[in-house]
Amino acid sequence: MEIEKVLQQQQELLAQLIQMVAENNQKMTKMDQRLDSMDQRLDSVDQKLDSVDQRLGQVEQQTIKIDTIEHKLDKMSGRLEEYRDDLYSQRRYMTGMEADLNQIFRRIEKLEEHIQP
Repeated sequence: MEIEKVLQQQQELLAQLIQMVAENNQKMTKMDQRLDSMDQRLDSVDQKLDSVDQRLGQVEQQTIKIDTIEHKLDKMSGRLEEYRDDLYSQRRYMTGMEADLNQIFRRIEKLEEHIQP
């Protein structure tokens, strides 16, 4: 009888052990699913970071292009100022020449008045 009792206790312990292993397997499966979900989220975040990195690279390239364009515009602006200054000087010179020519023209008219009887 004691052997039967020991066998029965061993069967109960084995049943409890099987139940504990089954519960642990279920917990492990849930943890596996959570880890898979976290892995998918991390992959998604990694893809987003790659996309952001790519966009930053594009922004850096555009910034370099913009800086180049700004440099060219600054040069052109400087040249425009030079041309404007030259034009202003030429305009002043032409205005002075016009005044001189008008004065010469008036003198010629006065001379013509004196020459004509």
